[in-house]
Amino acid sequence: MTFMQDGHEYSQEEKEVPKVSLIASAVREPLYESCLKSLEGTSVDYEVVFAGNKPPLKPIEHLRYIETANIKPAQCYEVSRREAKGETIIWMADDCEFPNDIVGKAYKYWKEQDNYKLILSLQTSEGGYNTPNSVLFDMTNHTFFGYRKDTPLMAPLALISRKFLEELGGFDRRYLCGQYENDVIMNAYCAGGTVEVFGNAGLFINIDHLKKSIAVGESNNQDEFLKRPFASGYPHDRKILEASWVWNGKAMTSSAVIKGHHRKDKFEPYEDKDILTISQSYKGVWE
Repeated sequence: MTFMQDGHEYSQEEKEVPKVSLIASAVREPLYESCLKSLEGTSVDYEVVFAGNKPPLKPIEHLRYIETANIKPAQCYEVSRREAKGETIIWMADDCEFPNDIVGKAYKYWKEQDNYKLILSLQTSEGGYNTPNSVLFDMTNHTFFGYRKDTPLMAPLALISRKFLEELGGFDRRYLCGQYENDVIMNAYCAGGTVEVFGNAGLFINIDHLKKSIAVGESNNQDEFLKRPFASGYPHDRKILEASWVWNGKAMTSSAVIKGHHRKDKFEPYEDKDILTISQSYKGVWE
């Protein structure tokens, strides 16, 4: 038996699968509820899959929490990815907020393009939802090397086909806190994927850092960036990323990727054994 929805035909099995799985490592337990609440009114079926060592104090609708030991944050994303059931995955953070049905609109746009290798880089704004002083991050400027237009477009918060992400092997286990998503994007380019920015001033994701971080604009000030709490693993993670994708001190351009260049080193997948209890490759920092 098949069903029609939004102009597309689905089997019974496909109809029961969420359209979107939002995944994250999760340790800021007080923010879980506000994150989930911001998704109310989303126009497509979704689930939220968190992994971490601070489970919610009470059940929260739509949230599946996988409790782990104090493993590294990047590994928690891999745990969440493996548990996700959706047709697409959005990698996010536990302090994200999603106004204006951004998830539903992004999914519907992605579906209309009929290209499972299309990745949407979701426009973001730093600051609380409806915060007057929030800073809009122009994702059209977010590239492999900061705001260098001659390097490939990245997707810090992205919607990607779960099938495509599985084909790419998920996340590389060498990363601690970040940059694993940039590695995925580079792998995607080499596999024929494309990245497109989705969103504008009326369609963006708000991230609430509880006034702990310093907003970084287009100046790309590295000293200021490294003061941000989540940047504790940044030098390590950037070293891994640039060793994988940089030749002779220059980043691969999008055109070079499309022409068939490949990564310099070997992708290292996570092992199944002890993935919930032992950090693989490197021990992480939960800050």
